[in-house]
Amino acid sequence: MSPSPVALLVSIVTFEPDRAWLDRTLASLARAITHARGEAVLGATTVVIACNDREADANLDLALTTHLGVCDGVSRVVLSGHGNVGYGRANNLGVNHVEALRPHDVLLVLNPDVEINETALTYALRYLANHADCALVSPVVRGVDGSPQYLAKRFPTPWVLALRGFAPKFMRAWFAATLAHYERRDTAFDADCEGLRIVSGCFMVMRMSAFQAVGGFDPRFFLYFEDFDLSLRVSEKARVVRLAGCEILHGGGAAARKGLRHTIYFMRAAWWFFAKHGVRYRGD
Repeated sequence: MSPSPVALLVSIVTFEPDRAWLDRTLASLARAITHARGEAVLGATTVVIACNDREADANLDLALTTHLGVCDGVSRVVLSGHGNVGYGRANNLGVNHVEALRPHDVLLVLNPDVEINETALTYALRYLANHADCALVSPVVRGVDGSPQYLAKRFPTPWVLALRGFAPKFMRAWFAATLAHYERRDTAFDADCEGLRIVSGCFMVMRMSAFQAVGGFDPRFFLYFEDFDLSLRVSEKARVVRLAGCEILHGGGAAARKGLRHTIYFMRAAWWFFAKHGVRYRGD
């Protein structure tokens, strides 16, 4: 039986975004929406951008109109003026603002450095419709050069985070097996994967009811680990899966190479994650 069309809310947070990447993201989103509409799995859609820049960015309205104005039935919202409140809190602001006006069935949390495969939304929405016990679908992820990105993880340890973020290349080679275990390299990166607990927030398709049931993102995470925390909490209530056929290209990552400020954000977030969820010596 074919699933009924669902109402979708797409939440994007921007802070001094790369214009070329944002255009690429929105153009691919428009194609994915059009495909899902053609397959009759997607109905009314709202795209909200929460702008974390200090001042409102008028170009965001233009970008949304340029790329999504061609899609019938897509509402567009830009929130600004709240300043840089952090990634998770800004997503919550956008979602809560739109949901107060009109409820949606499914939420797509989307980074502005992602290119969505045309069929990705269709696969994810169809899977959620046909599997009531699943709350969150994570994609197969490739880098811009087509290389695999292993963004579905096992529970992190302080040691593995230090290796990934700060260890020299030769040391990472010594502990390749440890890193591979953390990144789930025992499973093909482009295959279906059940029973996930930690997935990336660059592209999350989840039931709105699941997002609301766990209280959304924990605003105490300013940047980094807010997606680990959210997916971990969602996985305690329902299944989280990676779905082959739901594919994206991702241009982000590598906090340690973004400068001292991002390193500090990362370390603070890691400390809070372990304080909240406990420290383990081997990921599960």
